[in-house]
Amino acid sequence: MKNPKPEYGEVLYCGAANRKMPAEYTGGRLYLYRDKLYYKSHPINIQVNEITIWLKDIENVDYFRTLGLVPNGLKIILYNGAIEYFVVNRRKEWRQNIGRALHGGVLRTGGCA
Repeated sequence: MKNPKPEYGEVLYCGAANRKMPAEYTGGRLYLYRDKLYYKSHPINIQVNEITIWLKDIENVDYFRTLGLVPNGLKIILYNGAIEYFVVNRRKEWRQNIGRALHGGVLRTGGCA
């Protein structure tokens, strides 16, 4: 697995993700670093995008159901009121690892294939 942002440090956890955008969900990868989340879409999307979310700016990490049915959504709620939605595999592990990173705990390994 190639680190897309070596200047951010070591990737602690990562995986395929779709980010909710105004017109579509864009496919890409979500990366957890010691102090931030980074998402980068695949270049084949209509809306090519990337976002860095500092962990210190996260108020809460919650779940949502895609289309109200599929339990695979991760909702990142920021202190400024913004909300980012990602569709991921292993959303419980994502939430646990983000929580551990926020509180300086030990992260589960894996998820970076």
